[in-house]
Amino acid sequence: ISSIKKLICKYFKIEPVMLRSKSRKKIHSYPRNIYAYLCRRHTDATLEDIGKSIDRNHSTVLYASEVIERKKKVDNKIRNELSFLNKKIKEISE
Repeated sequence: ISSIKKLICKYFKIEPVMLRSKSRKKIHSYPRNIYAYLCRRHTDATLEDIGKSIDRNHSTVLYASEVIERKKKVDNKIRNELSFLNKKIKEISE
């Protein structure tokens, strides 16, 4: 989880504290949603553990990853971002 957090913060040029913020602005919520989605795909962490890492509950994590899943199907930019980030995560985990 921590390596995914570092990657997201570096990629979106935000501070780790921004993932935990209560802000609903897109510049904060979008990276948070991507983080939740990637953690679900690449870790064995529970929804609750992922939520705790960003000061959210498990249902928020579930909703965030569903939102990204839906957007991925229609938005090319998001699809490209996710494939890039997935590649980076695979490089880190090797």
